[in-house]
Parts: sequence; structure tokens; C-alpha cells
Amino acid sequence: MKKLGGILLAAGEGKRMRDLKPLLPINSTTFIECIIKKLKIVCEETIVVLGYQSSIIIKKADLSGVKVVFNREYRKGQLFSLQVGLKEISKDIEGIIMALVDQPLVKEETYKKLKNKFLEYEKSIIIPTFGDKRGHPTIFSNFFFKELMNAPLDIGARYVIKNYPPYIITVPVEDRGVIININTPQIYDKFV
Repeated sequence: MKKLGGILLAAGEGKRMRDLKPLLPINSTTFIECIIKKLKIVCEETIVVLGYQSSIIIKKADLSGVKVVFNREYRKGQLFSLQVGLKEISKDIEGIIMALVDQPLVKEETYKKLKNKFLEYEKSIIIPTFGDKRGHPTIFSNFFFKELMNAPLDIGARYVIKNYPPYIITVPVEDRGVIININTPQIYDKFV
């Protein structure tokens, strides 16, 4: 069975939220703990990338069973955080699922469905869709790791997605959570 690793990006400042996104409450847990739990179900290893206010997050969240790495240059954006995580992934990992800390509403079944699709293909980029919209989390097989490491920071992982259309597998899901980024107090109040 192919091994899948998880990289949870939780390093940003989240300025529009005016609060630490990883520690926001959801269903008697926090955003970060909620996503870690789902990643552990489908991943052989999980890496959490912290940056802004990392010491507070480490004190207040249960990060047991995951590898925590630090992006000291978190202002460089999401792709740089992903690259920090990729440098730490074990050599035998054959793909990574990239999860964003502001998307805790993604269902456990969706993670499982994405992993199952990943297991079917040799080289692939697996993207969930809801309606006609693409969402997250996204799986990249290890064929794309080098491309992700060399992609321009200002464009991000989208750069790799744009350059390899034949390898994209979209997975329709009945899960609106894949397209909901909780990055303002208003969105938080509406959905959580």
C-alpha cells in the first residue's frame, strides 16, 4: 500500500480573523486538533508547520503524534510553509495531502475518499470538488515534490497544478467544507 503523508499548514498570521486560527474553537476542540485527527486517520505521518505565535499554539493545542516544524519566514506565504514541511517528510512517503488550518469543516469521509483515489494512480494531483468549484485538501504524489520545491512563491502550489493538467484527478464530494476557508470572524460566525 502506498504511503501518504500529511502536511498541515498553520504558520500564517491570519490577520483578517483577528484571532489565532489554529486555536479557534470548533465542536469542543480547536481547528488545528480537529484537522490533525482527520489527517492521522489517512496518513502514515503528519507534519504540522507552525510560524506566527507558534509558542502559544504549542502550549494550548494537543500536538501529540505529529511532527511539528517551524517556518520562521511565514510571511513568505503558504507555499514556503509547504516547502518547509516537504523537507521534513520521510523518504518512503509516496504522496502528501496538503491541508489548510482554516478548513476544519472538511469531513473525515472526504479525506478517506481522496486517499482512496490517490491509491489508484501512480502520478497524480488529487483535488476535491464541490459543485463546479475546486477545493482543498489537495494530494500531490511524490513525482511533484521537486516541482513544489521549485515553484515561484508568489504563485504557490497552483503553479504546479497549472503545469500538469493531465495528472489532475478531480474528486466530486458532497462536502461543502472543501471550499469554505474560515478566515474572517463573519465566516466563522456563519459556519461554526
